[in-house]
Amino acid sequence: ELYSKDICNEFCMQFKIYTKCSCVEIWFAAPQNLMKISSCCNISEIVSEYGVNLTKFDKQCSCVFNYFGEQNGKECESKCLLPCKETKYTFDFASHSWPPTHLQSNIYKTFF
Repeated sequence: ELYSKDICNEFCMQFKIYTKCSCVEIWFAAPQNLMKISSCCNISEIVSEYGVNLTKFDKQCSCVFNYFGEQNGKECESKCLLPCKETKYTFDFASHSWPPTHLQSNIYKTFF
């Protein structure tokens, strides 16, 4: 499936979280351009990157929690529409002269 409302919501929320918090949330699908961004509230990444300084961890986590507290995904909900449903029909084209030859003389006599 190329599009779904759920994936659209997740991508939208990821982008909003990334824009606001500079990280991506591991619980949501992420678009390709955000795949290499560090995940939010991942203490393993932050400890290995910054030693024992947990300021970035606290900052990211509070940013993400505040985003969900404020928005709860509502702003993305209105942007992501239901997928279109398309039905394709095959058709055949045929033609025939009218009236059929065996009725032409009767119709001519009746109406002309």
